[in-house]
Amino acid sequence: MLARKAFPIVMTAALAVGACAQDKTEVKTTTETEAKQVGSTQEIKTTTKVDSPSGDTTAVTKTLVGTVTAYAPGKTIEVMTGDKDTQSFALDGKDDVVSIDSRTAVGSKVQLVEEKPEGGIRRVTVTIAPAA
Repeated sequence: MLARKAFPIVMTAALAVGACAQDKTEVKTTTETEAKQVGSTQEIKTTTKVDSPSGDTTAVTKTLVGTVTAYAPGKTIEVMTGDKDTQSFALDGKDDVVSIDSRTAVGSKVQLVEEKPEGGIRRVTVTIAPAA
């Protein structure tokens, strides 16, 4: 008697699995990287785009190796690369995750990585750059 009651549930599950197996979804990922190096400094920007049936998303990762020209802990940091290009990054965003090496100061050479996924949490990581 118990076997008869379980049968409709098992069949429903089997039909659902079969329907999922027939549903073909195609996900396309495209990654573009731009890199520039001047002396021991560098700037790399990687853009990853994912096109899927559930929607498209884009994530941008920016990596800089350069000299800190201005630093206000918890507020902003400014990094200059070898071609005298200075870029400023906010460190006080509402949902940002920020990790900064405690040795970071104006004049120190750092590696800064900023990750910005579309609709996600922005991450900024600053570490002291290895000696060249």
